[in-house]
Amino acid sequence: MTVLFDIGNVLIRVNIDSFYNRVFGTAEPDPQIIAKFIEIRDLHDRGNLDQTSFITQIRDLSPLDVSPEEIQEAWNGMLSPITPMHQVVSDLKKAGHRLILFSNINRIHLPYLLDHYPILHEFHEAQYSCELGEIKPHNHFYEDAIKRFALTPDDTLYFDDLSPNIATGEHHGFRCHQYDTDNHDAALTWLNLILSPS
Repeated sequence: MTVLFDIGNVLIRVNIDSFYNRVFGTAEPDPQIIAKFIEIRDLHDRGNLDQTSFITQIRDLSPLDVSPEEIQEAWNGMLSPITPMHQVVSDLKKAGHRLILFSNINRIHLPYLLDHYPILHEFHEAQYSCELGEIKPHNHFYEDAIKRFALTPDDTLYFDDLSPNIATGEHHGFRCHQYDTDNHDAALTWLNLILSPS
């Protein structure tokens, strides 16, 4: 069976409050700042904004005097491992399942994660938004993966933390689980029901 894994808040915890605190001076920036930040982030995730431009635009958005180096440090510093899911990945690989990373990700986080988290090298293939030029939950992200990896949707399991991404996955026929870091056991139960039916 093929298993698709999102990265953020499935394999790697993303503490956005930490980034907001360090770059904007509060965990709850003004909604207009958040909206602009999301716009910049999505462009960066699509690969339409290079690293220098991303950092420059974030710096311009910040009310603080933060350096480019501080922004990049905060951007990577908000990441940490979700180790229970790393074990799931290892167990699935040992059992012979095909594993694919399936993630919105940018060109700052990607090399950092590949350098610091060996679990990502356990995957057989990957679909990255910054290489494709599109982000989830847009249909093209899923349609491209189905063609590129010759997926059979009904035999494809998909973990993601965001409901819009899960909804599009279900629309394309994947068997989906919305992962909650506070309820890891639910993911194990779901997986065991599929892989070890009674």
